[in-house]
Amino acid sequence: GATTPTNGSTTKTSPAAAYRKTNGHDLEGSCSALEEAMAACATHISSDASRTTLAKARDALSKLFGAQAKLTAQIDSSQKPPSEKKSLLDRCEKLEQAIEHASLELKDAVQGACVKRREAGDDAYASQQYDAAYAAYAAALGFAPDDVESLLGKARSASQLKDWPACISDARRAARLDVQASEAHSLLVTALLEQGDVQQAAQALGNAPDDVLESSEELQVLGTDTIPEAAKASANALFQRKKFPEALALYTLAVELTDGQRHVYLSNRSACLQALSRWERAADDARRVIELKPDFAKGHLHLARSLVRLDRKLEACEVLEEGIEDGPIAASRGLSEIMRHLHEFASIRRDRDSIYITRRSRGRVGARKTAAGITHRKTAGRAAATAVATAERRGDVGV
Repeated sequence: GATTPTNGSTTKTSPAAAYRKTNGHDLEGSCSALEEAMAACATHISSDASRTTLAKARDALSKLFGAQAKLTAQIDSSQKPPSEKKSLLDRCEKLEQAIEHASLELKDAVQGACVKRREAGDDAYASQQYDAAYAAYAAALGFAPDDVESLLGKARSASQLKDWPACISDARRAARLDVQASEAHSLLVTALLEQGDVQQAAQALGNAPDDVLESSEELQVLGTDTIPEAAKASANALFQRKKFPEALALYTLAVELTDGQRHVYLSNRSACLQALSRWERAADDARRVIELKPDFAKGHLHLARSLVRLDRKLEACEVLEEGIEDGPIAASRGLSEIMRHLHEFASIRRDRDSIYITRRSRGRVGARKTAAGITHRKTAGRAAATAVATAERRGDVGV
């Protein structure tokens, strides 16, 4: 049966009790019982009431509404005199109005209880009592689970406590309830980054509406600096462990988030593409690096290395010459050493071509020279590639 909350206990009242007594036949008694239950319920609707009390009040009002509707139908179909029937129906109508009014008061009371606890959380947070703030916001959400401000306060407190899973859960829910809440997106992205989930952080940032991204300086910094740097750091760690496909995905993320305007991310991606033997794409990234920052020696190095692997070593010489002209002195020394090997190959290539042309007239001697030239070419090519890799490891050609 329905219950009406009281101080520390519950008292059985109508609607169910009234029907059990009258079996629905004492319409007058049933109406009086419902009116008494309504009055008792209304006295316990307050923002100072406990969550349990307000929950019981909500349940009681729901049952009272159903009982009132049933009683109205019984009165309407009864054989009572018109005047008596009208009097009972008027009482039922007033009871319905009272239930509707109490429902509105209950809604306000629940919101008021939530606000009181949220404000307690705000005070605790301002005093840097983050555990107390977290508990107060949680209590507020007990009254109003969809209160965005309480969700944000709880996520904020969880972030101070470094409880990243809790922060992610509350911030994500707040963002879903209010997609315009920039703080929800910011807390969510930051917590995901703290957990090392860079790609999820980028996806969460992408879920924020364009107008929110444009109006929030914090979100813009996350998108153009924080996430790309985190992606680069994670990619560097993966690169060192030779997990090149995974590193490539993160380098690409950093490049895309910065619209291909950061030479360092492109340079790193070029190195990763080289590790995967994807020389054409590596060369493309290196060219873009040189375009963005001509004095960044690693751009020239990456392009030269890729061209060597594509058997375009004369072009590689030209790239390194440009790097020596544009780059700092320390980097130029490393590039000069590499270029010396490439120039050696270039002269060998010219000799090889002339030997090949006269091969038919010189017979076996020419053939032996051609074979020797090809062997020398391979040796010089390997030496050039080794010199590139050695200089890169020593740091002669990069920042």
